[in-house]
Amino acid sequence: MAWRGSTAVGYFWLSPEIVRRYENFEIPMPPDTVYFSQIQVARSERRRHLGAALGSFGMRLARDQGYSRSWMLIRRDNVAAQSTLASLASSRVLGSISRIKLTSWTHDRLWLQPTPEPLLRPSAR
Repeated sequence: MAWRGSTAVGYFWLSPEIVRRYENFEIPMPPDTVYFSQIQVARSERRRHLGAALGSFGMRLARDQGYSRSWMLIRRDNVAAQSTLASLASSRVLGSISRIKLTSWTHDRLWLQPTPEPLLRPSAR
């Protein structure tokens, strides 16, 4: 959690796995990988680098717990999240997920890129 005085203004959530009941899909991850489920910052605190500070702290905490990599899923249209993660030195695009949903049936597909690419700030694309 991040606090300004007695008010919570942000948080991050780490998980050793991607769980269907929370994310509506499952993706197996390597054992040395932690999943950044969420990084949230209060609207009043955005554009103050709090998301990057939370992400950096989360990565440090994950390394201290023995994880050497972290994954986070970001929508292509979430420019703020892409920009925040691009500011962290080791961010790479690993692949993409596609989802097909017909009524209650869903099929998820993970496509991994042959070579991970640096995550560029949206303005640098």
